[in-house]
Amino acid sequence: MAMSRLALLAAGCSIAVAVGSSAYAQTTPSPTPTPMPVATTDHDDHHDHDDIWHFKVYGGPAYVAPLNDSNISFGAVTDSIKAEDHIGWTIGFEGRFNRLIGIELDYLNAKQDVSFGGSTIGDTTFQPVTASANFHLIPSEHFDFYLGPSFSWVNWGDIKLSTSGSDIVPPGTDTGLDSDTAWGAQLGIDFGFGKNFAVGAGLRWLNTDMKLNNGQEIGVEPLIARITAAFRF
Repeated sequence: MAMSRLALLAAGCSIAVAVGSSAYAQTTPSPTPTPMPVATTDHDDHHDHDDIWHFKVYGGPAYVAPLNDSNISFGAVTDSIKAEDHIGWTIGFEGRFNRLIGIELDYLNAKQDVSFGGSTIGDTTFQPVTASANFHLIPSEHFDFYLGPSFSWVNWGDIKLSTSGSDIVPPGTDTGLDSDTAWGAQLGIDFGFGKNFAVGAGLRWLNTDMKLNNGQEIGVEPLIARITAAFRF
């Protein structure tokens, strides 16, 4: 009798456990599976794209410092000739494809004295139009460092002789200059003030020379420093 009761009690406990487990399984919600990380590349890219400016318009003074000179002949006189340092002005704009790459186009105008044998004989105008591919290595709203290659079409104005230059250079001497094309390189920094305004500084080297109409070349290879104020949008 005791064995029968014990068997019935064990069977009842087994049934209770089975029923309780089934009920718990039905009433207790299954753990929510951990969601897979969602790729946020598009969102991040869009957010990053919104954080940068897309266009920049700027202008300011530019200092042109020729690094080279040459020996040429005016009539029977041969001596060194050099374009002197001078301050001009520049304007330009840049468009950005993304955070890292931009295309810049600018114009510079500077009037430079020309010395022959150590004496100033006149002046010329230096007017390059330059396209540059800028790689923005530190692209942020408040600080932007960039560098890249440049290509310029350079318009040189004819050398206009001064009164003293007319005494040095023989009458009838052709002082006309041809235009030139040149490769170069540049680097620069911008300091942003809010989203739309910035001040910047840049340095560019151009491999360009003055070419007289008679075929003689005057080495120039200018180093150009600029300080600009910019509006970015």
